[in-house]
Amino acid sequence: MWRERRGEKEERERRDESANSGGF
Repeated sequence: MWRERRGEKEERERRDESANSGGF
């Protein structure tokens, strides 16, 4: 249960970093 939530948060953060880097 917690593992799924943590994975989603990590994925969102990674996506945010990519967008910030201009790799959208």
